[in-house]
Amino acid sequence: MFDRAEAQQLRRDLGVDALVGKHTTLLDLTRAIQRIAPTIKHRATFADLAFAAWLENHARTVNDAAALLEVYLARNLPRRAGDLPPDQLLAAAYVTSALRDVLTRLLPTSLAEVRELDTSRQLALVYAWDHLFLNAMSPLHLLGAPPREPTEIAGVAGLLVESMWNPWSAPADVEVEGLWQDGAPTIAKLLTSLWLINLPVHEIPADANARSLNHMVALCCTLRASPPPAPLLFAFTHAALTCLFRAGYGEGDPTQALAAVGDLVAEMMQRAFPAYATPRPRKAREGLPRIGYVSTNFRAHAVAFYMANRIVARDRTRFHVTTFVLGPKRDAMTLEIAQASDQVVQLPRALDYGAVAQAIASADLDLLIFVDLGMELATYLIAGLHLAPRQIVMMGHAASSGLPTVSTYLSGDHEADDAQRFYRERLVRLPDLGAAQHPPPPPAGSVTRADLKIPADAVVFVSCANALKHGVDRDDLLAEILARAPNAWVVLKPFFNTAEIDQRVSQRIRAAAERRGVADRLVIVPPLASVAGVMDLYALADVQLDTFPFGGWTTNLESIFAGLPIVTQDGAAGRSRWGARLLRLVGIEHGIAADAASYVDAAVRLAEDAELRASIRETLAAARSIVFSPSRTQPAFEAALQAILDDETG
Repeated sequence: MFDRAEAQQLRRDLGVDALVGKHTTLLDLTRAIQRIAPTIKHRATFADLAFAAWLENHARTVNDAAALLEVYLARNLPRRAGDLPPDQLLAAAYVTSALRDVLTRLLPTSLAEVRELDTSRQLALVYAWDHLFLNAMSPLHLLGAPPREPTEIAGVAGLLVESMWNPWSAPADVEVEGLWQDGAPTIAKLLTSLWLINLPVHEIPADANARSLNHMVALCCTLRASPPPAPLLFAFTHAALTCLFRAGYGEGDPTQALAAVGDLVAEMMQRAFPAYATPRPRKAREGLPRIGYVSTNFRAHAVAFYMANRIVARDRTRFHVTTFVLGPKRDAMTLEIAQASDQVVQLPRALDYGAVAQAIASADLDLLIFVDLGMELATYLIAGLHLAPRQIVMMGHAASSGLPTVSTYLSGDHEADDAQRFYRERLVRLPDLGAAQHPPPPPAGSVTRADLKIPADAVVFVSCANALKHGVDRDDLLAEILARAPNAWVVLKPFFNTAEIDQRVSQRIRAAAERRGVADRLVIVPPLASVAGVMDLYALADVQLDTFPFGGWTTNLESIFAGLPIVTQDGAAGRSRWGARLLRLVGIEHGIAADAASYVDAAVRLAEDAELRASIRETLAAARSIVFSPSRTQPAFEAALQAILDDETG
């Protein structure tokens, strides 16, 4: 919990007040901090404490809400603050809290002044607001600042004040069209819109998910009818895509919202780049059809492990392949994919949309394959343009793109009979889940049971799923498994890097285990440096626990590679069905649950029955030759590409 008294004591201990008292304006204080910064040991902490102290001292005399933007611009607070040292986290929360206090007082009477900001300053304000007040991983929210009672201030100003204090509690009954007809400045209405769709990173309640998706549909229709200036519209689409990404990990069907955002993005991008606003004609071609793959994740990333073999193991007599590598990140996986391509186009500035679009269009492709739409802003926006006669998407992200410019979604036979309802694109089901997974590296031997203080004879359940997939309603299931299986331990690795550590998730899961008296057998490990380190966890484990409703693709396949039995829950959407299909593919029925209760039952039986675990391990040994064998599934994949090329209907 954020402790203002503790922050004020820290400011006194570091001698901040002496400097602050000498300066009457924010500009003077900023310059003074810049001058002495090289001589200060804890410069970021000192700067945040100084700004917070100045804001507190002048809270009643500051009259320019727009000028407070300079405090934000003077500090480069990290967007994900999970790895900040305690003092720096406290100081960063202090200055954010002080900004919020001053803005709460100023907004009702001085909102109109933001109308005078130029476009670059308005855009800075959008990202500042999102960063400081709507960001679940900001210092203020990581320290659990208490919510404030809803404000009685009317109109957009009141909504903005409430957004700072209750960032994930926007009302469901706000009338979007009326909001945008309000006489408030456009920037204020946009900030309010960001709040209406905002979702936390973790622990997304079903009602919040539904509220966000409903507001998103209404806002997209309104903004298409009367678009704000292009930079502000780009900012909204960025926020919308972020919230859609999070919404996919919770309950509910985001298909309608995906289509609404897809229409908005396509119109926005085609207005910005009219050369790519109309479908590109098909050409008669001599020689091989030209295919292009585009992604920002052609590196040691789950997306690349999923699709690399589609390029590496391809039939080189069928297609000419160009790989478009977006963004600056490169590694051995990038090189492997590049060496298997006929042509590689490196585009390190992924957000230079004009340059990226021109490079792709200039390649004169017949078919453009977006590997993972919905994972990154750059590829999603580019996919709103017409860059090739045929544009399709693979299953690198487990949701429809929603874009009218993408014709086909390549998925697998795990999809339900009625799964087309989840996709705007035409759904194509490839056999054997469409899997041709790149094998993970062997374990590094860097993590052992002894390191984690787990007994050698314990039955270890493991989940390496991202914290996004650990919904709050599943915490009690983990505790129930441990309570009913006294020989069992549970090992979780919810975070991929230190910056995204959210102790609230770990504390929440641990609290559920403590309520059942089993927390001593729950281990939550810190981020591991490599995929080989993750494989260490599978090597020391006995059973993999899949997540729900967003299950694991990479984690389940890594478990199969390691020979681990899996406990999974079957659902309606494709992202809930990977685990069940993987088990059935090799003839295993145990571990496939229809609901939460049978999920626990299946896990407990595996903990109690060593012979069952051994039998499943034997069967899983054969699974490697199915899901890690591109020669098995590549012909069907390439036949699907050829059918798309041959389809005269578009």
